[in-house]
Amino acid sequence: MTGVSPRAAAAVAWHASSAERPAVVTTLATRAAVHRDAHLAKYTLACLDVAERDVAAAHLYLAAAAYLGAWWDAHGTPAD
Repeated sequence: MTGVSPRAAAAVAWHASSAERPAVVTTLATRAAVHRDAHLAKYTLACLDVAERDVAAAHLYLAAAAYLGAWWDAHGTPAD
């Protein structure tokens, strides 16, 4: 989901099947872990935690994390 628009990244996460979700989670967690701004890591972790607890709405939280990660990829951080 890197190198795509925020809307496209969110769509990939939103439409991921239950079999595809572990790969989406890995991608989101990896992006957040290596990102230089800790806010992305905190937001992503919050989304992943609630997605695990609310399985029926997991697609919403994964899409939110994917959107923000892609937005940050496109806009960078102020120090970039």
